[in-house]
This record gives sequence, C-alpha cells and structure tokens, in this order.
Amino acid sequence: MANNPFSIENLAPTWVEATEILKGDLPGHEFHGNQYVDGAGGGGSSSGSSGSGRADYGGSREINGEKVTIGRDADLRSADLRSAHLVDVNLRGANLTNANLRGASLMRANLSTARLNDASLSNADLTNTDMRGANLRGALMDGAQLHDADLRDATLRDADLADAILRGADLTDATLTGANLNGADLRGANLSGVKLDGVRLEETKGDKDTKLPDTHEVRNGFIAGKNSGK
Repeated sequence: MANNPFSIENLAPTWVEATEILKGDLPGHEFHGNQYVDGAGGGGSSSGSSGSGRADYGGSREINGEKVTIGRDADLRSADLRSAHLVDVNLRGANLTNANLRGASLMRANLSTARLNDASLSNADLTNTDMRGANLRGALMDGAQLHDADLRDATLRDADLADAILRGADLTDATLTGANLNGADLRGANLSGVKLDGVRLEETKGDKDTKLPDTHEVRNGFIAGKNSGK
C-alpha cells in the first residue's frame, strides 16, 4: 500500500511540534513555560523595541493573580511583580514607582528612562539590563544581580545596593548621592564621572579593571577614598 502523507502516523509528529510551539516549550524556541497571554509575546524585535536588538515581549499578562499590561511607557505604579518573568521586555519610560519587583527576572530588559523610585528590586536579576537614565531614587536593590547592566546617567540617590553584584556594570555619570553600596561587588565596573563622597562603601569590592573617580581607589581589593586611610 502506498505511503499516505496524511495518515495519523505521518501527521502525529507535526501536531506534536505545533503544540509545543503554542506552549512555548519547543527546544531552541525563545519562549518558555507559556508565559505570554492575550497576544503578549512575539518573535524577535518589534517596532516597540529600543532599537538595540532587544526583544519587546509586551502585552497583557497575568502576574500574581492580577492582569497587568507590560510595555513601553506602561503605568505600573505599585504593581505586584514579585518573581515575575520579564526577560527581554521593553519597559522603556514605564512608571514603576513603588512597584514590587522582588526576585523578578529582568535579564536584558529595556528599563531606560523608566521611573523606579522607591521600587523594590531586592534579589532581582537585572543582568545586562538597559537602565540608562532611569530614576531609581530610594529603590531597594540589595542583593540584586546587575552584572553588565547599563546604568549610565541613572539616578540612584539614596538607593540601597548593599551586597548587589555590579560586576562589569557601566555607571558612568550616574548619581549615587546617599546610596548604600556596602558589600557590593564592583569589580570591572565603570564609575567614571560618579561622585562617591557620602556613598557608603564598606567592604565594597573592586579590582584593577574598576574605573573610579580621582577621589577613590581600590586598596587591598576594596574601594576606598584616597584620603580615608583605610
């Protein structure tokens, strides 16, 4: 009997693969765990992206039992986004004032010019996140992962960055007045143009690749003021 291309045996693998694509669990596919709902999600960069090659997985989705809209200029004031999966999203210019992002995954997200003042980002993963010009005044960022994050021109006045990992982060011209960097890891970070006077720097790690203003230096593996005598 001739092979029938439309037989159950031949179609079954195709339907399985199609189902996995809809679920977002196909190996090699960039979506995982059916995390996008109501049209949220798409393939590759979109017109709403920052133009930096980052994806734009915006739209409406349910997080912690509430439906929220993720996207550029979104109003997410006081939103409960604890432990949310927000990898690669475009939240440029979004208002996240007082938002709860504890333990959230924001790797490679675009948060440039976003308002995150008084937001909680404790233990959040902000690896390789674009936060240029963001307002993080008073934000809780203790224990956050900020490896290779772009924080140029960001406002971090009075922010709590205790024990945060900022290895390779770019903080050029950022405002850190009153910030707490006790125990933070700034090895390989760029703090050119940053005023560190008044910044808490107890046990703050640095290395030969850490770029500091003329007022500070790395001494015995830790950042200290040149006239501190520490």
